[in-house]
Amino acid sequence: MKVENTEPLRIETGDNLVSVLGENLDTTKPWHIMYASPSTIVLTGQEVGRSYKGSEDGFFVLNQENFKMYFTSLAATGFTGAISVEIESETKTIYLLSGKVVFASSSLIDDRLGEICYRHNIISLQDLLNSTVKVDDKIKFGQVLLKDQVMNNMGISLALKKQVGEIIKSLFLSDYLIVHAKKNVAPVTEVIFLGDDDDFIDDCYVYGLVYMQFTRSLMPETQIQMTNKEHLVKIFPESTFYGDMLALIEQYSKVDELVQHLNLSRAYALNAIFHLYINGYLRMAPLSEATFEKGDINESLNEKIHTYELFVKYVKDHFEATNVEFPVHELIEFVHQLNGNRVPLLKIDKKAYFTKESIARLQKLTKALPHKQDYFNVRLDSMMRFVMQIAQDNLSEDLVKLVKGYYYDAVL
Repeated sequence: MKVENTEPLRIETGDNLVSVLGENLDTTKPWHIMYASPSTIVLTGQEVGRSYKGSEDGFFVLNQENFKMYFTSLAATGFTGAISVEIESETKTIYLLSGKVVFASSSLIDDRLGEICYRHNIISLQDLLNSTVKVDDKIKFGQVLLKDQVMNNMGISLALKKQVGEIIKSLFLSDYLIVHAKKNVAPVTEVIFLGDDDDFIDDCYVYGLVYMQFTRSLMPETQIQMTNKEHLVKIFPESTFYGDMLALIEQYSKVDELVQHLNLSRAYALNAIFHLYINGYLRMAPLSEATFEKGDINESLNEKIHTYELFVKYVKDHFEATNVEFPVHELIEFVHQLNGNRVPLLKIDKKAYFTKESIARLQKLTKALPHKQDYFNVRLDSMMRFVMQIAQDNLSEDLVKLVKGYYYDAVL
């Protein structure tokens, strides 16, 4: 079910009638109308949305893609109020003021400020335990941290922002969400997000896509191994969340066993494993390989990746012919830097070629967010230019001329 946005939609109203007109509306399948808030209705396709408790009370079920669209469209209207989301037996709420995220709350223990601070190594386990026992109806966790000088006001502000971000990101760790919007509901406090909410929601959506792809690849026999134990112990020392998690991995190498011993909800436990895995700290096998339906293949992206791999092979062949070692580890580090602070979608192996998982993630993402194609095109171009730089710095002048000729003929 698609609505192409190349042409503007026109909305006309009459007595007991609202018409949506456009040249590119897909009318081959039925659309369903849902009441989302006092000022918003949502049109969904049959396969992605369904009424939950009846459209009159504003509850409905959305998948990740439609929740992102719903959230951003609601924010674009300048919505002020609360968007509540039910996930299993827990409720999470995002508060907006004039369309901007200002706070988020959750009934899940794992979403409490102290738990999030501990998992992100903002406070120690001992700080968490000492502060938790001092919290009551009159004094909040953050106030305890201030009073005990564990954090200052700036630290508390940044921690609250982290909490809000993590709660929102967690909404994209589930296939479907039960959603309800209420107008003019005020939060207990406000956190000002620095940056673009739309970009942040896009990042959360991307993270959710890759996370869900990861969870679907897990098998009952999937085993976990650390890539470099000595290095990881330095990065994640004992008594930090991930340090203690690494100790558990040595005892419980199967995914389900580890999840049971992490004292987290299943989604959060899998997310913790996913975080270490996608950043290269863990090896996991066997994993079921990603499969694509015909419509999931982005031929333009495939062609770009193929062009990169042919170019890097051409350059590597010249290195091998002249007995010069190709600095693949520098290229791997360069690619890692291209990912920035976002989920690392770009990943190459020790032969400088894209991993199957990376290609699967890129295919999934550019299918869901076509506008990201240009974003990755720029990064693939940067990778090829870096390979060119490596050639210029390590090969003879004659070979560099050949590499440049190939680059200008086959790449540009």
